[in-house]
Amino acid sequence: MKSFSFGNWLVTEDGIEWAGPDKDVEYFISQYGLSEQGQGDWQGRYNWPLHLTEKIWINESDLQSFNKAFVFACNHFNLELDADALTSTFHYQELLVKNRDKSADELWLEAIGNKASDEKPLVLPE
Repeated sequence: MKSFSFGNWLVTEDGIEWAGPDKDVEYFISQYGLSEQGQGDWQGRYNWPLHLTEKIWINESDLQSFNKAFVFACNHFNLELDADALTSTFHYQELLVKNRDKSADELWLEAIGNKASDEKPLVLPE
């Protein structure tokens, strides 16, 4: 099989591999685990597009290229993709990328709708 290039990613006969400029980084994803979905916050979403957001050496452009390679590879290897799960995966990935630089505390405060400076003191009834 001929390899297909998507940015710094190659879809090969065995899966997807990193082909970026940093030759010290070797990263390969086998076709056999490519379409696995996650657990917890990742339940109903595909693992690999989300997992790669945790890799600091992958920039946003590389993630977008991976997404294209991922969809192409799943189709090429006859792996069934669920449209709702794929949409949810890419939306969640966007959220993860947008919040890469935020601490867990900042994300928690945003999730509950408060900012540390906006908190009001607790007033107990008499």
